[in-house]
Amino acid sequence: MSELGLADTGGILRQPWVRPDRTSSGLGWEHVYVSAQRERPYHGSFDAALTHLLILHLDGPVTVRRRLDGAIRSQRIPAGDCSSTPRAARWTWSSRTD
Repeated sequence: MSELGLADTGGILRQPWVRPDRTSSGLGWEHVYVSAQRERPYHGSFDAALTHLLILHLDGPVTVRRRLDGAIRSQRIPAGDCSSTPRAARWTWSSRTD
């Protein structure tokens, strides 16, 4: 297996306002890709990825609304908590700060 990279993130890190402070690119990690960045609240649709997506929300609270396979779920996430999106699913994400 080759190193995971930007193409494995489903498109979030390709948003024009996202500029990661740090990533695991070049470290040779085959099973995890890590990035750290600040993001503003946004709405977007993303392609399915071959890996799961785990987001650690360093600031908060933030309200996220996801559409996965036609189901919509809204969730208020406090700072320091995580949210996840399963692999192989096209999904839509909306976030707003509370």
